[in-house]
Amino acid sequence: MILRCTTSRRRVHAWLLLWRPPWKRRHHTARKRCRPTKLPRALEPEAAGAPPAAQSSDSAAVWVSAEMHQCAREGCVPCRAKVLLAAGAKSVANGRPEECLRLRRDAPPPPPGVRAVGLYRPGQRILTVGDGDLTFSLALARAIGGKRLIASSYEQREALSRIYGTEIEEVISELQRLGARVGFGVDARDLARSLPAEWIPRGGFNCVVWNFPCAVDAEARSGADARSRNFDEVVQHRKLLSSFFRCAAALLATGDGEVHVTHKVGLQQWNIEEMGNSSSPYEAALHYMGSVLFDRSAYPLYRPRKALCKRSFPISDARTYVFSNSQQPGCSSLAHSKKESNGLICLEVASIHL
Repeated sequence: MILRCTTSRRRVHAWLLLWRPPWKRRHHTARKRCRPTKLPRALEPEAAGAPPAAQSSDSAAVWVSAEMHQCAREGCVPCRAKVLLAAGAKSVANGRPEECLRLRRDAPPPPPGVRAVGLYRPGQRILTVGDGDLTFSLALARAIGGKRLIASSYEQREALSRIYGTEIEEVISELQRLGARVGFGVDARDLARSLPAEWIPRGGFNCVVWNFPCAVDAEARSGADARSRNFDEVVQHRKLLSSFFRCAAALLATGDGEVHVTHKVGLQQWNIEEMGNSSSPYEAALHYMGSVLFDRSAYPLYRPRKALCKRSFPISDARTYVFSNSQQPGCSSLAHSKKESNGLICLEVASIHL
């Protein structure tokens, strides 16, 4: 074989070493294409004879509500995408939250009367903090009753009426009709002082809930959210959340109190799991128990709003982080929900059965 090459012999020799016959190249390419794609660990089938991951006692496990899992199995695109993406899938067909089968107009209404919803059960003493337009509190009151619910907003009533108009007045009226108390100007950094003393139960709250906390600059508050990657703003968010954990821990029921913080997984620089464990200097220190994929469809009225603005924001990757002042595994709401028929399923098992 004669090679026409104007380069040096060394280059020709290197070319001969790298050259492969065409049939070997085709065989190599075909074999590479047939190689199976490795699934994320959470999506791999369970090994024969190995116990399922749901039986793990890991307190930092991620859970899925049974309602969301059942909805995903029935073909709901948003619920299926939420579970699989949280389990580690790279590419999944997705849809808007409003397309959930449980939120469609022809979906059957929830059963009448009080019932458990999400992590919350009738009879619990619950305080919601920073509930912008109070729609999350109203969804809770409709499900579990409002007699033991205190809904609060950082803004004054006049400011809320100026932004949300007659909608907020209708929400406030229904909350009060259901027996809930509505507080305005409640500061998450100083709950004990900004709440009326007679509203704080003697035995403490069973749950203090804050969805999507955000520290907003007073000069540019309208339309703000917590997605900034600016270092100074992240520090400001963390200081706010740290103060909230300290104040909330002091208001919890002894041995049966929890703090729930719902936020987007994309804001990993907040380190919410670590903050709750180290922010309470009280005897009832907080312990991170795990997280639950936030099921917006369980609260049909809820609309996540930006600060002092009607605009909403996407929460498809949101989770509720659960902190308890008791280390006993059977005392947390996660343990109660796992025992119920409509409770929680471990994320790894839920993703396998889709």
